[in-house]
Amino acid sequence: MPSFTITNPAVQTEGLILGMRLTAATMTPPPGQQQQFIDVRAMIDTGATLTAIRDDIPSILGLNPVGYVLITTPTSAGVPCYQYLVNLAFPNNTHVTNVTVTAVPLQGQNVSCLVGRDILGQAVLVYNGYMNQFTLSF
Repeated sequence: MPSFTITNPAVQTEGLILGMRLTAATMTPPPGQQQQFIDVRAMIDTGATLTAIRDDIPSILGLNPVGYVLITTPTSAGVPCYQYLVNLAFPNNTHVTNVTVTAVPLQGQNVSCLVGRDILGQAVLVYNGYMNQFTLSF
């Protein structure tokens, strides 16, 4: 089972933060070109039903919407947000492909991706607060 462990002395104040790479799930680059990607700072969010990305990322990757969903946030309800298909590359070359993510306004946050329970439902998450670390296994 592929897994990775991250140790961060600030895990209790910052949360479960990790670096990830996002790519388009359905686009094949032209011959001789590499697939476009974006490196993001992500947070494991057990309170999020869906995996979310900052709403400017789809245009950076040239993504087209595959649907939309109405979301509820701590300050609002019924907010329409577009959904997109992406591939997620976690640390240690752990990949989750063809993931539907929801583009949400995350401006002003210290992350540009929230990994929600839709992904965590396929994984084992171990949080070790005493050691300031977490492990995610797929």
